[in-house]
Formats: sequence, C-alpha cells, structure tokens
Amino acid sequence: MKINLEKLKSWVELIIFIIVIVLITIYSSKFFANIENIRSLLSKAGVLAPLIFMSIQFIQVIVAPISHYVIQAAGGQFLVFG
Repeated sequence: MKINLEKLKSWVELIIFIIVIVLITIYSSKFFANIENIRSLLSKAGVLAPLIFMSIQFIQVIVAPISHYVIQAAGGQFLVFG
C-alpha cells in the first residue's frame, strides 16, 4: 500500500490545527475566568486599555468558553473605567 505524502501532510496539518485551537480555548477559558487576570491586563495596557477591552468583548462573542460575566465585571464602573 502506497502512502500519499500530500494526503498525509494534509492530515498532519489538520491535527496540528485542531490541537492548537483546543489549547487556545483551554488557556483562554482559564485566563478569562478570573477577574483579576483581566484587571491586571487592562491596567498594564495604559491608554490602550479601552481598545483591548473592546477587543476582548468582541472575541468573547466568537469564542464560546470565554465568560462574559467576568469581562463585564472587569470593565464595570467601579473596577477599571469608572
């Protein structure tokens, strides 16, 4: 049985892509589950904090494991931008 190298390469690329997506999802769900992580990230961002916060909100709509409750609390009136 002859192995088609192009087909094998495609499968390996697909598997690597899936592994990367899974790892990103796991890391992001753990990072964004803690309000202190988000507050720390935004406080270090300086003047770019509002842009980063809006980007995080945009991403949390697309990436389901990111909890919107924590992000809303971090950007709330008394925590970061108030």
